[in-house]
Formats: sequence, structure tokens, C-alpha cells
Amino acid sequence: MEKPLVSVVMVTYNQENYIEQSIRSVLNQNTDFSIELVIGEDCSTDNTRTICEKLSLEFPNTIVLLEKQPNLGLFKNYQRCFENCRGEFIAILEGDDYWIDELKLQNQIELIQEDSAVGLVHSNYKTSRGHNNIVGSVSQKLNDKCIELQGKGLYAEVLLANFICAGTALFRSEYLKNINFKYFIDKHCNTIDFILWLEISQHAAIKYLDRPTLMYRILDTSISNNKSFAKLESFYCTKFNIVEYYLAKYPLVDVSITKIRSMYDTFLFFKAVKIGKSMDVIKYLRRLTFIGLRHTFKAWRIN
Repeated sequence: MEKPLVSVVMVTYNQENYIEQSIRSVLNQNTDFSIELVIGEDCSTDNTRTICEKLSLEFPNTIVLLEKQPNLGLFKNYQRCFENCRGEFIAILEGDDYWIDELKLQNQIELIQEDSAVGLVHSNYKTSRGHNNIVGSVSQKLNDKCIELQGKGLYAEVLLANFICAGTALFRSEYLKNINFKYFIDKHCNTIDFILWLEISQHAAIKYLDRPTLMYRILDTSISNNKSFAKLESFYCTKFNIVEYYLAKYPLVDVSITKIRSMYDTFLFFKAVKIGKSMDVIKYLRRLTFIGLRHTFKAWRIN
């Protein structure tokens, strides 16, 4: 089998309604180089595995369906997918999203290969919300910000506001060796992309492709649409642990862990107000600071 230039990583669990569209959007990529699709299916209880097996038999030279392992969880699943990637470059696509641009990988490879200092290329995207599949776009302010935030030295900007959508990104696989997977597994981290972007932005330049390449589904279970405040707290606890780790690894003069904590507390306060969690409103009201308010409103203006 020819060594691929790009490995696409797809982790999936109980996504039988979406997984085939997601996989076929990878297979439909129009490139002048070879790609592979590495699928980490986490012992789904629905027909997700069956669909993956059917397509892997149909496209054996492209799809690498990893062996069943009982409920690894998100982070370990990503780790084993990365360990099985053979490509010099890696793209991520979750099993409920799909690419809408058949030239996504081709255009991104051309951008990243023209400058060895570039470690990551990401792009604009569209959203599909709820059961009615209401299609939307990212805000013009966020798109303008992504156009502005290109080049080297973006570590602080990524740390303060993760503006890179995972399903749009393509990055150099060499940066995976810098990530302490065991540390984040022990911390029960439930996200991977933020860690990748922090590591890459510390060492390399970032480029932005100003065209939508992804349809990002916002489902009832999505963290961006989740009304479970406990899950939201858990997600921001994970983000805080990641920031704490990276500020110790790559310190910044103008960004402190106290500032980040204030920002997250402020965000969770307003979320608690929106959802109607009175006890959590009181809890986070006591933690509000001027710094947290200022930086949170600044981030909201972008989105």
C-alpha cells in the first residue's frame, strides 16, 4: 500500500445516522496525493461499527478501521489513531461532521507545503443545527479575526480563545511527539484539539483558508449546545487543566492562570444565568472579577 501524504483521523461512537456521510466526504476528496482514513470506533452500541466495516471492505486501500477496544474514551481513542497514522500531515474529522469542499485537503496541502514554517492550516466552516439541519455560518467578526491571526507567535491568542475548528484543520504530524498523552489521560481530558493547537502555535506558524470546508453539526449533545451545566463545567475544568499545564510548560508574561480562571468563571456565570441554574449563578457571581468580565466580553465580540 502506498504511503499516504495525509492521514485523516476520525473517532466515532454511536453516530450511525451521520458516520457514512462523514466517511464518504473524506473518500470524495480530490487530491493529487494519496490519503488514508484512520477510524477509531469506540465500541458503539448502535450500527456505527457495521457501517464502518462495510465501507472499509469497499475501500480497503484507503480506510484503516482499528480493532475493537472496549470504551477507550475520547483521548485514548485519539492517541491510538495518531499512533496508526502514516502520513506526514494529519487532518481531523469527527464522525458526525462532514467536509463540504472536495478540494479541502488539496488546497491546504498546497498552503502548508509552500512554507516550512507553517505547522497548521485551518479554514472557515458552516454549521448545521438541530434535527431540522438549519444551516448557518460563522460570524463575520470571527472570520475576520481568523484572517488577521495568521503567522507565527499566536500561542497567547490560541490560549485565550481557541479560534480553530478541529474539523477544518490540517497539521504536521511531527508535533504529536511533543504532547504528553499520559498526563492528559490521567487528568481525564475530554478534548484534544485545544492541546494540539497550543503545542503547534508555540513552535510554528498558522495559516487560514478563507472558504468553508466543513459542515459542523451542532447537536443536542454538543458542548456548544448542551444545557447540562455539569457537562459544561467539566469541559471548562478540562480546558483549565490544559491551560495550567501549558502556562507551566511555555510561560507568558502577560497571561496568568488567574486571568484564565477569571475568564472561565465569568463565562460560566453567564451560562448559568442563561440556562437558569440559580445555585450556580450565585456560585459564580461570587467569583466575578473585572479582568474576567473584560476578557470574556472581548472574546464574545469576536464570536
